[in-house]
Order: sequence, then structure tokens, then C-alpha cells
Amino acid sequence: MSEELDYFIYLKATLTANPNILKFNILREIFFGEEGLFRYKIFYANGNVLEAYQKFQIQSRKIIPIRYSFHLQDRNSNLITRWDNAPHHPELENFPYHIHETEDKVISGKLISFEEVLSLVDRDHSF
Repeated sequence: MSEELDYFIYLKATLTANPNILKFNILREIFFGEEGLFRYKIFYANGNVLEAYQKFQIQSRKIIPIRYSFHLQDRNSNLITRWDNAPHHPELENFPYHIHETEDKVISGKLISFEEVLSLVDRDHSF
């Protein structure tokens, strides 16, 4: 079995085991060579929704995020937080990594993994 498939299995097991997650939809899972990508829509018990996209590489058996967008919104589709590395805020420290705290407020971020985002959502958004 390829490392990409192992990673997808691990991600789905992580989502399934999280008691705060009601369900998740797999919108896309692709792997090719040493790269892959996924897009999931995750529904939380409190009504929040996390739309997760990540393109990654596997280097020395480690997952390295290349491109990502993790968009957390409330039940009314209002932005709560979005972590991404789209290259559209060159004025920020740590470009291209940034966090949308509101539609109008963007701050510098850091490279972040999907697993880190799941932990932050569990920690910062009470259930």
C-alpha cells in the first residue's frame, strides 16, 4: 500500500474517531507519485463546518503540505477562521502563510497541517 493511501486512511480514521464531528464528506482524494491532495467537508456537532483542502508531498516518509485552505464557518455560513497559504497577502510577515480571522482581518500565520487545524478547532470552539 502506498504512503498516500496510508495517509488518507489515517485522516479518515482521525475524523471518524473525533466525537465532535457528526459526519464528513469526501469531495476529492487523489494521489500521484509522491504527491496527493484531498478535499473534505466536515460537519461538527455544534453546527460549524470545516472545508479542508490540502495538496501535499511525501518526503522521507513525512507529509509536507504544499497548498492548503482550511475554512471554518458557523451554521449560517459566516467565516470563523480560515488558514491558508494562497499567495495573495505579500505584505504579511511569513508570506504566504496567513489566517483570516474575519472577512476583513487577515494576520500572518505559519505553515500548518490539517491535524493541527483539527486540534485548534477542537480546542477553540466549544462543543
